[in-house]
Amino acid sequence: MENQGAESSLEKVRRDLDALLPTRNNNTTKIMLSGGGYGVWVALALFAFMVGLNWSLNTKLSDQERKIERLEDYLSAIYRQAPQLKPQDYMK
Repeated sequence: MENQGAESSLEKVRRDLDALLPTRNNNTTKIMLSGGGYGVWVALALFAFMVGLNWSLNTKLSDQERKIERLEDYLSAIYRQAPQLKPQDYMK
């Protein structure tokens, strides 16, 4: 008898839940992403700035490398003419 009471209580709870919670969900969600506006222009401007800065720094770096090579050649010429000026720990 007790078992029937528990089953009927369980069935009552199931019916109440079924009434409260629909079995089919007809809700739909739309997610829209907009790729336009100020954000695109800001990103494009920053990208152009980054490319220009990179090009400028590469140009300056190659200029510095050429200057260093010229100084090394100059120093080598001095050491050929006056080897006594060459330091003992010079690695060339």
